[in-house]
Amino acid sequence: MFIDLFFGDAKLKLDVASHSKPVAVPGDSAHKNFVQNYEVTIPYKNVGSQELTILDAWARVYLPDEQYAELTISHHLQDSSKPRKDDYFEAMLMPAGKGGQLVLKLQVIARNYTGAEDELAKAIAACPEFDVAVYAECRGRGRIFVEKDIFTLKLN
Repeated sequence: MFIDLFFGDAKLKLDVASHSKPVAVPGDSAHKNFVQNYEVTIPYKNVGSQELTILDAWARVYLPDEQYAELTISHHLQDSSKPRKDDYFEAMLMPAGKGGQLVLKLQVIARNYTGAEDELAKAIAACPEFDVAVYAECRGRGRIFVEKDIFTLKLN
């Protein structure tokens, strides 16, 4: 009871268990042999009984060189209702019981590109599964809290 009074009853649930599979997105045709873009959608919901402010959200991809050094994966996270190109997450109010979708944008780049047309496809096919952590910095009536969840991706 003390915790509910101190923090308020605002609770963000990141539904990473029902994230979409990575979907390949067409990119610049000049770079198609060594760059591939993907998008993953992640549902979220305010499961608390009061309004919640999502101040910031970000992701971290766990694919170190020691695990797989053939690809570089850059990424950014945004709300599907507020698409941006500048890697900035726009804060928003989330009424109790409401939700939406985050979109994780991944850019996969072949590191040792030699000019072969199928080089990127082979590197992606050989890429192991990797974990992605999604963080959301939130505030209800009390102090700021961070919601974190981790899921595993396999590029197709």
